[in-house]
Amino acid sequence: MTNPRRIAVIEREFFGILDEFFLRATGSSPTEFATFDSFAGGINREAPKLAVRAPAAFLYAYETLSVFYKKYGGELFAEAKKLSGLNFVLGGSSRFLESQFNSVRKVVLYADTVLIPDPILPWIEDPRKEERCRNVLFLQSVFALLHLKPLVDADLPYPAVIVFPSYEKSLEKLDPATQARINDLATGILSVYLGREFAGFEELVSFTKTNEGDFLRGIDHHHLFVAPGGDVGQPLVDALKAYAEDIKRWRSDEYLSSIAKLPKGTLLLIALMERITPQYHLFENAEELSSCPMLCLPAQWHYYSIACKFFEQRLKAQGILDETTINIVRGINQPELKWLGNIPVEALVDLRRNNENEEFRKTLKARISDLHGAALSDLNRVTSEVSRSITSLLASHDKQIVEIEKKYQSKYRNILIGSCATVAALLVPALAPIIGVSAPLVIGRTYLDAKISEHKDRGKASRSLMGVLAAAKEKE
Repeated sequence: MTNPRRIAVIEREFFGILDEFFLRATGSSPTEFATFDSFAGGINREAPKLAVRAPAAFLYAYETLSVFYKKYGGELFAEAKKLSGLNFVLGGSSRFLESQFNSVRKVVLYADTVLIPDPILPWIEDPRKEERCRNVLFLQSVFALLHLKPLVDADLPYPAVIVFPSYEKSLEKLDPATQARINDLATGILSVYLGREFAGFEELVSFTKTNEGDFLRGIDHHHLFVAPGGDVGQPLVDALKAYAEDIKRWRSDEYLSSIAKLPKGTLLLIALMERITPQYHLFENAEELSSCPMLCLPAQWHYYSIACKFFEQRLKAQGILDETTINIVRGINQPELKWLGNIPVEALVDLRRNNENEEFRKTLKARISDLHGAALSDLNRVTSEVSRSITSLLASHDKQIVEIEKKYQSKYRNILIGSCATVAALLVPALAPIIGVSAPLVIGRTYLDAKISEHKDRGKASRSLMGVLAAAKEKE
């Protein structure tokens, strides 16, 4: 059985290190430094200050985090494996940016725990020489991750989020078994979609060179390649152009030089491997941690549905590939419900203290009566059903507010009628001694008490899960 208090201690130490690093590097907290939208501008604005402060800050981070991972890495993963309940593990990318943060913030409303592969560790376990803006991307990941700190610092009955070291880069570089399984996954996927049974990865690599035209046409026909920031279904010629522009911006000159003379088919295979590899790690983590896979971007879900058939039997056997559950979380992450990302983390802390995520999950699942058996490809149906159900829940909240208003309007009417009667009585001198001169004060106090009660009832409703959701929707 897992030890939530032990997990909390380790997580708080980790986030404390990140917080100290960010303060040393920038001289401010993440919220003071920038918003998600203005982070790049903040880097440019503070460039002179960062040039002076950052070297010592990065030295602190690398030294302190290396000790932390050595001390707690194995223990934290072991504790995460013992978690019970409905848990999700984030995947699809080794980075943690605004999209990932917003996705976690939404799913925390529904799940027991969201497990996040540590996005800082990959920058420490591997030199990542292919990256052009290594230190900026490191700082950006810390910036995004620290927005979850209130959830980590809160005294919750069980952890809302756990950031765990997954050592993906080390496994990719040093573990022959991991390398072989990633290659087998890519070979299996492309064998199915290209209609050819490749004996192994080496044969697939050879095919991209000797049958480049067939390879490119097959990838294009099945929309197997999605460029960074691109849309599923984009023509391959446009996707490759966008990919070339992306790596020119973000990859080092040394890396660009190393791939400059590669055939187009080989380069496309490399790009595909960059998208398939995170799916392998996602399914491995899901299996190891007995958690449902979770992604936050349409392109990642696209590759998930492609890779799913190669893992689904193993995960279904463990009971962690419930299609209805995954579809609900997928629906929650669609643009139609973008407003769910407006919920402040501090509000999430209060909701989690009251275990309202469990009630939300129970209520939402009960309302999704038509979603059982929906295919992963049937995204429109999934999103529509989830959106309709949440809208229905919000309508119930609006009804509650109306009932509060009616209740107190009735009270105020009675007070007003009583006050009119009292004033009329006071105008009759013979009745004045009976009524008493303090009657208006009593009436005023009665009205004030009713107003205070109304304020409390409204406040309680606004702090409930449905109240928080309603406020988020109104903000949008």
